Amino acid sequence: MQRLSIERLDEADPRRESALQFLLSVGGEPAGETQRRLEALKIYILEQSLNLSTVIGAFRADILISAVMLIESPGRLGAVFVPSRSATGIRGEALISLLSELQIQAWDRSLTLIQFLLALEDRSHIPHLTAAGFKPLADLAYLERKTDDPIPLLPKGSAITFQTFSEKTRSLFLQTLEQTYIESQDCPGLTGIRPVEDILQTHAATGIHRPEWWHLAMRDDEPVGVILLSGVRNRADIEVVYMGVLPSARRQGVADQLLNVAVACCRQERAERLTLAVDKINMPAKR
Repeated sequence: MQRLSIERLDEADPRRESALQFLLSVGGEPAGETQRRLEALKIYILEQSLNLSTVIGAFRADILISAVMLIESPGRLGAVFVPSRSATGIRGEALISLLSELQIQAWDRSLTLIQFLLALEDRSHIPHLTAAGFKPLADLAYLERKTDDPIPLLPKGSAITFQTFSEKTRSLFLQTLEQTYIESQDCPGLTGIRPVEDILQTHAATGIHRPEWWHLAMRDDEPVGVILLSGVRNRADIEVVYMGVLPSARRQGVADQLLNVAVACCRQERAERLTLAVDKINMPAKR
């Protein structure tokens, strides 16, 4: 039996396109649909200023067995993609080898984190990811609300004012963002892995970024929380990319006021829904 060959496919390699189609294909669909999905991905990468930096293929006797790809975001973050089809037998072995090689490539490119988003109903790749050294970080729940639903009345408390993001407030946003991670229940496994400047760059590259949609909550001229909003491409939605409150200001209604500002922003922009993802163990945030 011929040895498995793991090869990085650069843009000049004619096999790269076949590997991308292999990654994006869904069983039983017409080939034209796979190509349409690939072209849409390329457009999305260009529009979002992302980088399809790494495509790696596994070959046996010059036949493509499996493939993986890595899409880089600003902030030295990488998103890992594997084939949608189940990997068993030789394909499973190939996938583990591909994921291991992908980590080497990510290290060479100075990425600080690579991640794989797994649908709840598809756990077939977990053994291969685990064998390649990936660790689970969070189970995310995706929530949404219609923006024309009533905004809940909040109890009266200390007056909160808001500042939006600009170069003038950038340093204050960075300081506040970092302080909200202290004792946070939001994906605690990520705490300390990446510099806050990298995290801010990644947030800015998510969806449609507009600085006026980023808000600092201020009380007595001191920041107490932050909410970062982003437009969702091809949908009339706005997403909460991140929300956090300083430890000293928690359980005081700050997050409620931040979310009300988000709903008000949605209404001003005529967005249909406000969406977010929350770590399932983060009970304060879920409330």
